[in-house]
Amino acid sequence: MQKEENSWMFSELLTSLKKRGYLVKGADDAIMLDIYEYCLEENLRKQAENFYNDFEPKDIKDELILDFMAMERARRNNDFFRFTIAIYQQIENIINTLFKREIEPTWVIDCFRIVEGMSITYNTEKKKEYLSSTKINKDFITQEQMVLRSKKSLTINWYPNQKFNIVMYKFMFKATINKYNQVNLFIEFLNLFAELYICRNQVHKGSKEKSDFEESTLIKVNLNQSQYYFKFYYLLEQFVFKIKENINTKP
Repeated sequence: MQKEENSWMFSELLTSLKKRGYLVKGADDAIMLDIYEYCLEENLRKQAENFYNDFEPKDIKDELILDFMAMERARRNNDFFRFTIAIYQQIENIINTLFKREIEPTWVIDCFRIVEGMSITYNTEKKKEYLSSTKINKDFITQEQMVLRSKKSLTINWYPNQKFNIVMYKFMFKATINKYNQVNLFIEFLNLFAELYICRNQVHKGSKEKSDFEESTLIKVNLNQSQYYFKFYYLLEQFVFKIKENINTKP
């Protein structure tokens, strides 16, 4: 029974058990494997707890820790798409919680200030029918959606990328994107989230017909999985770190 990763820990465990007389010749490998896996799980939990140390909202920390452990387990098993699901679930949990508690209650009041602050400007040439982007190179939200969301009797589903955009703007960038490098970084995170979302859907939606963009994204990611482990880690780390840093100083 050999495992390359953390083999030093397994070797130390065997040595310690032999010295103390707990391990005899012919000991059951299954028992040793259980001990080994238990030690790994303990390490994963410690990493997860440290990663989410001092994180708010506190009431979702236990769920985040479990998903972090699942993420690391998938990475150790080189299960890339399970890895992306576990990362996405952490980001999704944070987005949904902050959006529901901090964004939706004041959206009717704050919507135009937030959207315009993200370099989105109102298009007056189209009879005020939609909002179009300037620096961010795609439509963000329609005027019709804005109006409908201000009516309590109607429910409009928010798209994940829209919620991510707003939460990132308000809590990662402290509602300030006024420099060239900030715009580039904002767009970089938007693109990484879009790629993560597509990878997550590869497992969730399986063989559902994909757009050309989705197909090309999956091809690019599959050819560079080793790099995307780090890219998606980076997205999660920056997302969590910046929220921890700014949550109590939000605008």
